Amino acid sequence: MNLSAAMPNDTVFITILRHPHSVFESAFSYFEYAKMLGIPGKTKYKQMQEFINKPMFFMNKSLDSSVLLVHNGMAFDLGLDKEDFYNKTSITQFINHLEEKFGLVLILEHLEESLILLRRRLCWSIEDVASFPFLQRQTKYELPSDVKNFVDQFNQADILLFDHFNKTLWEKIKRQKSDFHDEVEQLKAVNLRLYKKCGCKTETTYDFWTNVTLKSIRVNTTNLNINEKKKCCQMTLNEVNFLKYHNKKQIVHRNNLTHRESIPMEC
Repeated sequence: MNLSAAMPNDTVFITILRHPHSVFESAFSYFEYAKMLGIPGKTKYKQMQEFINKPMFFMNKSLDSSVLLVHNGMAFDLGLDKEDFYNKTSITQFINHLEEKFGLVLILEHLEESLILLRRRLCWSIEDVASFPFLQRQTKYELPSDVKNFVDQFNQADILLFDHFNKTLWEKIKRQKSDFHDEVEQLKAVNLRLYKKCGCKTETTYDFWTNVTLKSIRVNTTNLNINEKKKCCQMTLNEVNFLKYHNKKQIVHRNNLTHRESIPMEC
């Protein structure tokens, strides 16, 4: 189903992109490709070298959808057919289509700037786009140059996609008023204020599914009022619980409009 057909005409569609080098490193490490795909090698670099020498051989050994992330995964998720992964004409047409479709494409590497653009586009407050770093891996691996070169070739569509929207992001920023960068600093200050207000503490958690140690955040809502507690809990929900919460809100909204805010927010 075309999502546009189910949404109001004035809906603003947004998405977010991440540099393909970062996507590759994150997916390879977090999903433990070496273990999942049976890639030999005693070090991360040796394992990556084995993978880049025959990527499709290893990728075809698993039905796990996570392996698709390192082969133009962002472009594929946004609608590019696999047959067009290396067709520059099709990729260009695809990017032009996305340019028309999306009101804003955020860039993870420039998240604060992206969020201020979003705030201005939707007439939100700075606090509406506040955020905490959540479920980050404790250690990250710097890709060697030969692996980066492989990613550039193997993920040609994603590279072109990222480069285009990273460029347009900064073009949009250049067109903003002079107070734009002041707002970026205000957002950082609001993030810090809310972090302290919510009594946040950074903890390490072990993901048993992927054998990866993550940095997470726990909030202390003991001395907060109902609205403050809700705000703090919202900012630390993972994507699964966030979706569950809003699914429940939709059900309540359909059944009884006056009680649509009655769904409790649990940290």
